[in-house]
Parts: sequence; C-alpha cells; structure tokens
Amino acid sequence: MSQVSTNFRSLYRLFLRSVSASVLHHPQATRNLRRLWRPIFESGSRVMRELDNFPAGSKEYEQRQQWLKLWNQRLDNTLAFLYNSSQSRGLSHKVTRNLAYLVLSEQQRIRAHLLNSWNPQKPMALAEASRVKKKEKNREYREFIGKAWTGLSQVVKLAEAKDGITVGRIVVKGWKANFMRNRGL
Repeated sequence: MSQVSTNFRSLYRLFLRSVSASVLHHPQATRNLRRLWRPIFESGSRVMRELDNFPAGSKEYEQRQQWLKLWNQRLDNTLAFLYNSSQSRGLSHKVTRNLAYLVLSEQQRIRAHLLNSWNPQKPMALAEASRVKKKEKNREYREFIGKAWTGLSQVVKLAEAKDGITVGRIVVKGWKANFMRNRGL
C-alpha cells in the first residue's frame, strides 16, 4: 500500500487537533467528531492514490485533480469553521457540540438493536405472536428514522453547499454494519 504525502498527513493531524480544540478537548466529543470526519479523509486519500494510476493530462487525471481542488477548499473552510468554534462559544461551537451528540446518539441507536437472549421458558406461540408484533414495531421505527435522517441530510447538504464546508459522514463498519444490514436497519 502506498504512503500518502506528508502534506496530506500534516493536514490530517492539524484537522485532528482542530477537532479536539473545537470541543474544548472533551475526550468523547473529540472521538465522535474524529469518527465523523474520518471517511472524508479516507476518500481524499483514495483519490490521491488513484492519481498515481492515471497519466498526467488524461481525462480521469483532470477529473480527480478538480475533485481534490474542491476537497482542499472545503477542508480549508472546515478548518476555519473549527478554529472559530475553538475560539468563540457562538454558533459554530454549538454546531460542533451538537454534531458530536448526533454521532453519539447514532451509536446508541445501533447498540439498542442488539439481539435479545433466548428465553426457554417462553411458549412458542407467545414467542411467535411477539415476533410479529416486534416486526411491525421495527418497520415503523425504521420508517420514522428514515424520515428523520432524510430531513437532516437535506439540511446538512444545504449547509455544506452554502458555506463550502464538509460536515462529515457517519459510517458504520465491521460487525455493526453486517448486523444492521441483516436486520434491515
């Protein structure tokens, strides 16, 4: 696997320090915000590595160069936003704090859907009836969550487009991703 450039690594480390300072070095909020913005840097790293695969001047090379230029501009604006958040306790600080809470609530939502343990004392007919009821309740819950995230994602997209910043992405990985996919969540 090829190494990323030192400039990219420096930008990532500066970003991590800025995230920590923006939430007053609160450990859990820092961890949550780092999780939120990590996929953005992973995609930037992937595109930088893809640039090596294309000859300079080709259409694919120019497209990735343009994407990286926009990505760099957005990250510069996001760093300015995080700096403002670390220096003042105004709107930008409240936004970063609420983003950390949003990541935390999403993690708690995923943990709430862990499988229940089997109770051998429960009759099968009652278990089947409760399973049907639980399926309906889960369907309603998924519908509610989908509607809530749709509205929030529209607001985030508008904010990102208006101010040229990136707010990050919540990505579920590992066993949690498989679990959520299998349960239809």
